[in-house]
Amino acid sequence: MTPLEEEFDDAVMRAVRAGEKMGYSAARFLEMRAEHGPIETARRLMNGKQVPYGVLKLKELRRLDLSIEAIVHDNPKFQMLFPKKTLDDCRARLAKVGYIREP
Repeated sequence: MTPLEEEFDDAVMRAVRAGEKMGYSAARFLEMRAEHGPIETARRLMNGKQVPYGVLKLKELRRLDLSIEAIVHDNPKFQMLFPKKTLDDCRARLAKVGYIREP
């Protein structure tokens, strides 16, 4: 992994640990991360047609800031790790769940 990829993975894992402290388990994400790595897992999740369970659960907990989508959106340096389509899907999903306003 590049230093930026490692930094992204560290940010995501901090979010996972914060979610666990609130009773949210990211078990499926962790399985995917072990199989595909953090960047490919994030890309797959952000490109999905459905809003993932994890995003909905984090919304319920009022902690959308812990979602992969928010981590990417709120940290411009991580955006270079993903293609434009993924970033567009990410922004659309965050707007759909009320984290950001669609321009």
